[in-house]
Amino acid sequence: MTQVFRIGLLGASKIAQTAILAPLRGDARFVVTAVAARDPTRACAYANDHGIASAAESYESLIARDDVDIVYNGLPPAGHAQWSIAALKAGKAVLCEKPFARNAGEAEAMVDAARATGPPLLEAFHYRFHAVMRRAEDLVRHGALGALSGGAGEFNISVPRTPGELRWSRDLGGGAMMDLGCYPCTRCAL
Repeated sequence: MTQVFRIGLLGASKIAQTAILAPLRGDARFVVTAVAARDPTRACAYANDHGIASAAESYESLIARDDVDIVYNGLPPAGHAQWSIAALKAGKAVLCEKPFARNAGEAEAMVDAARATGPPLLEAFHYRFHAVMRRAEDLVRHGALGALSGGAGEFNISVPRTPGELRWSRDLGGGAMMDLGCYPCTRCAL
């Protein structure tokens, strides 16, 4: 019998659609059981739009659910530490969207909570598991490209200044090096 992992979404986010919902569609090993948003009405609408069985009244109630094994934290960065730690303390595994935290102190508190409680905590840099990245690492590791002396990264995307856009809000953890800018700054250990 195949184990089914039950996922709860923190945040009725756009990123959850491409990071969680689309990749898991049709995979019987995973089911998204609930979603929570700041506004319960928004959570209900999101659940209806995406075929999710339930909308939780709050982040706390989603984390407390017995039918959630894994919490996907797709909240703005300002909510990553608080809600990931709460989920870990409730015994849930956590997949936290990037950037993991707003600063080193928050990141350390999250890692400490994972070590103290036991469930896995993973930052959602999905490319780390992509076959293209594994192949590139293998080429470098085995010297197929010769000795590397340096590297550079560039990530270019247009983010319009619209009301509520978290990438332009410092209070929510936005900024050039936070949400999207963290991609080319990620250090790869070979």
